[in-house]
Amino acid sequence: MSNRTKNALKGIAVFALVLGIGTMGLKLLYDATPEGKEVVAKQARLDADKPAIRVAETLVKVRLREPDSAAFTGVKVVHMDGSEAVCGFVNARNGLGGMTGDQWFAVIDADVFFMSDGPEASRKVTATCGIFG
Repeated sequence: MSNRTKNALKGIAVFALVLGIGTMGLKLLYDATPEGKEVVAKQARLDADKPAIRVAETLVKVRLREPDSAAFTGVKVVHMDGSEAVCGFVNARNGLGGMTGDQWFAVIDADVFFMSDGPEASRKVTATCGIFG
């Protein structure tokens, strides 16, 4: 954010507080700035992706030996050609009680693919999620 924008927002904040608009009014004023609009749009995209992520995490858990031990990281929705997939990493307990370490996965059309499931699954995960997840 530029110094000019910051100074303008500070001025608006002081003016708004003097008028009694309060923090809600300040948020509305900020949301109208270009920087604010970008932040609001990004949050809207993240909120829209939450249901798809919850479903994908549930589908991944079904494949795990101890689903309740699952810890997800880096989970994101990937939009491609009018459809979407979910990519991320999961770490869960194995049959011996130890943690497996992060396993890269992709959920595509309700099908779960782990990078460790073989060459075809590996190709699908890489093609969907990119080289580095």
